[in-house]
Amino acid sequence: MAPALSGPRKKSFYKLLWPYLGEIFLAIATAYLTTQMLAWAGDIPAGSVGVANQVINMFYLVFQIISNGAGILMAQSIGAKTPGLKQKIATVSIFFAAILGLIGAIVIIFLGKPLLVAMNLDPEIVKLGSEYMFYVGIFFFTQSISFSVSQMVYSFSETKTGLIGTVFSEIANLGLNAILIFGVPALGIPALGVVGAAIGTIVGRLIYFGFVMNFLFRKKHLVPDFKLLKPFPKDVAKKILFAGLPATGENITYTVAQLVILSFIGLIGTYAVVAKSYFDTIAVITYMFANGLAGATAIYVGQDVGAGDYDQAKKTAAHSLFLSVITTVIPSFILIFVITFIGRFFTDDPQIIKTMGTIAIIDIFLEAGRSVSLIVGRSLKASGDAKFTLFTGIIVQWAFVVPLAYVLCFVAGWGMVGIWIAIAADECIRAFIMFLRWKSGRWQSKTIVKANIDTGSVL
Repeated sequence: MAPALSGPRKKSFYKLLWPYLGEIFLAIATAYLTTQMLAWAGDIPAGSVGVANQVINMFYLVFQIISNGAGILMAQSIGAKTPGLKQKIATVSIFFAAILGLIGAIVIIFLGKPLLVAMNLDPEIVKLGSEYMFYVGIFFFTQSISFSVSQMVYSFSETKTGLIGTVFSEIANLGLNAILIFGVPALGIPALGVVGAAIGTIVGRLIYFGFVMNFLFRKKHLVPDFKLLKPFPKDVAKKILFAGLPATGENITYTVAQLVILSFIGLIGTYAVVAKSYFDTIAVITYMFANGLAGATAIYVGQDVGAGDYDQAKKTAAHSLFLSVITTVIPSFILIFVITFIGRFFTDDPQIIKTMGTIAIIDIFLEAGRSVSLIVGRSLKASGDAKFTLFTGIIVQWAFVVPLAYVLCFVAGWGMVGIWIAIAADECIRAFIMFLRWKSGRWQSKTIVKANIDTGSVL
């Protein structure tokens, strides 16, 4: 039975959680249906977009250095009741996000294709994947700002706002994908394939961007005041980076490690790359609830830590951890028996389907570890103890997991089975280490924002 929350907290927690889950579900459904549409066009287009999105996600993680820092700082500021600080956080984070977005756009436009070439991928995957990255990359500027704004909106416990924005965004995305991927000859609209998928993605994200910006400006009255940048508020900027760099750094080192492992998979063969792309699209449903729990938990842990209520933070994390494990392991177990059936909706290739069925068995251990690391990792970051999660990720992934993946895949000759065992080991080891850290209570000394209602300063 899940550790109990108090009446008011339980009610507010689930009121926060359900819209968060709805938003995640819609995003997963869009990714699934888009992959399905691309799969109808062929395994290569579907695999190309899957690989391209892994590279794009690497850039998104860099943008999230600012958004995660802003979200953590804003949540703790709300808990500490420092109203004067919120305006500075909004202004500085949007300023930084805009700069990072412009830099990211330049880099992916000119270096996107060489990055794919370096990953030992099929030339056709490189061609289509680089086209997709080019179009999506042009709009990195707005996406980077959108990340920061949405995290600040969430910090006010306004997950319902994110859900409403996502509904309009994903409807536009899917509608355009259906039209532009296959074309409508009667209307003179050509079939654009992966470029059509890119256009649908761009339009959907622009709609979401406009929605959350409007909410932050009009409902929360946090319009950036760039006059606050003179003199530059170094204290706020340092705190955003102090929280955001290590919090996102763990995700960055994880993603880079995954890209290296993907290059190993590329050496196995195109079928393995496509199998991973399809399986990732399907398996994300198994940890959807855990992902939503982690987001809601981080918001409340940040607010509790800012208010100095560490006992409430512990209770909230314990409640979420129990639910996370249960709601992840059971779907993962079920997936073992249905993966080949679902896989046939994407492809008829027997080698791809067989590979997906094999890694589904190992994936239950991966998801069990992920269900713990999501909750505990996000809680540690929200408390201000993000450096620990960063160093844990660096040591485990680069000193152990990446070498293990190579040895099991090529030296032992286990191929994709060896790769998945290494990835599962990564999740389980990091989950165990971070759980011990949370139980130790050392995170309680890492609070970034403390109450100073009169000045709204960062202490």
